[in-house]
Amino acid sequence: MKPSTAFTPAPTTAAWLVALGLAGLVPSAMAEYRVVADEFRATYPAACEGAAVTTGLCLLGATRPAATGDFLVSIPTVGPAVGDNTPVPLNTNIALAPGQYQIYQQSGFDRYHPAYFKVTEGAITTIQTATIKFQSGPGRWVKLQHWQAKSGVNGAGCEAEIGNTGVHAVLPGLYEASLSPVVAETEPRCERNAVAFHVAPGQGTTLRQFSLRENALTPANSYPDRSGGTALTTVDPQRYSVTALGFLPVFESFQGILYPGSARVSGLVMSAAPGFTFVFPLKLGTGTACGVSIAAGGLPARLLLTDCQFDQSGTLTGFRVNAGTFFGLDNTHAQTGMAGHAINSTFVVRNASFNLQGN
Repeated sequence: MKPSTAFTPAPTTAAWLVALGLAGLVPSAMAEYRVVADEFRATYPAACEGAAVTTGLCLLGATRPAATGDFLVSIPTVGPAVGDNTPVPLNTNIALAPGQYQIYQQSGFDRYHPAYFKVTEGAITTIQTATIKFQSGPGRWVKLQHWQAKSGVNGAGCEAEIGNTGVHAVLPGLYEASLSPVVAETEPRCERNAVAFHVAPGQGTTLRQFSLRENALTPANSYPDRSGGTALTTVDPQRYSVTALGFLPVFESFQGILYPGSARVSGLVMSAAPGFTFVFPLKLGTGTACGVSIAAGGLPARLLLTDCQFDQSGTLTGFRVNAGTFFGLDNTHAQTGMAGHAINSTFVVRNASFNLQGN
């Protein structure tokens, strides 16, 4: 994996579409190649080996598949300091004096996104990496970056790794991946049309090219706020007012919001002023508890839709959207973001007519 930088119906149908930010949107069956990030099970050792060390660091990396990584550890101060840029091999104890440290990859990929840790006298601090496997094939390059809301000066924070093969240890966190026409970039640049995904300690993720389709939200699967001005609910501490919602029976890509995996999921869409969209991936069923959120980003699967009612044809006519924090994707930073989004209050939908079988 080569561094890419020097670091290397109440309202009318038209009103529905306006309320959901879909005016002018036409359904499209066109597929577009993007990157998907699919989880896999990686095997890690329980502890590091090596010389008898009583105070220091253990950096765990996957052994199946075997991951590689060139990490450095330093004291988080400006300028040279004792202990700066000490190489850290995977799965081997290294001695460090008690104190505060930061760890990052030698390539510069983590230059603006190091991980911080503390070493205590008489103890080994253990950090477990995540594992990313590039599997895009010859001539198909994947660009991996840390996710951030906006680029810094001269692209600061946009440093990337570009590759198509290999298994690599990375620091846990929020990343994004996109297709790249080149194997190296002369200047760092953050992508705005990338797939966002989270990797937890011990998690394996495969990055590969995949064909994603834009999913259209049809008027039949849309529900506007009928309360005359009061929001259905609010989302997050910012209390974004949700004025309409809808269902995507299949969610891959919606208005630039990309689902990171290749597994089939549905999407509950919430629209909020001024033009923000939240999509909660979920698995739909036909019971009274008909919607379960996706376990991702460190969040467990939870019951999102309950008290579900169906007519004889299988059309969803009513349900309750539960309050709580669920894994969701959003466009609040003009790009795909992901987080645990809080639905601040429960609300009930009645007299709806949602076809959950297809777009």
